Amino acid sequence: MLAMVQTAVWTFDEAAFDPRWRPYYATACSWLGCSLPELRDPRLIRSQRLSIRPHPQRANALLLEAVIENQAGFDQPYPAIELQFADIRGQPLAARRFRPEEYLRGEVSVGSLMPVGQPVRIALAIESPGEAAVNYQMAFW
Repeated sequence: MLAMVQTAVWTFDEAAFDPRWRPYYATACSWLGCSLPELRDPRLIRSQRLSIRPHPQRANALLLEAVIENQAGFDQPYPAIELQFADIRGQPLAARRFRPEEYLRGEVSVGSLMPVGQPVRIALAIESPGEAAVNYQMAFW
């Protein structure tokens, strides 16, 4: 029995995310007063209608607009969004990560979870990486 408890404690950070073991950890945490980490899988967040164009009101700035959607089977924390720019040969020119509080801006409260299947529109004003940046990519973390 002691070996099972030790294994459960040692593997908590990983096993608490496993759907087979999570109910057991939830029960144990209700007895012990601990809390489970929120489920998250940024690989299951998709972007749609990503567009980047010159900012209509700011010089040397771009406006990024997109719709993001959680396609996991559970609500999860909003991800960090990484935006990368590259030249025509694919060589990186600039990259930046944005925290949820930087891109949500009142659309949703920052501490809330991203609901399953509900599109969320985002918009970001960013500094232009220059004319050589002809390719861009968005990733979730």
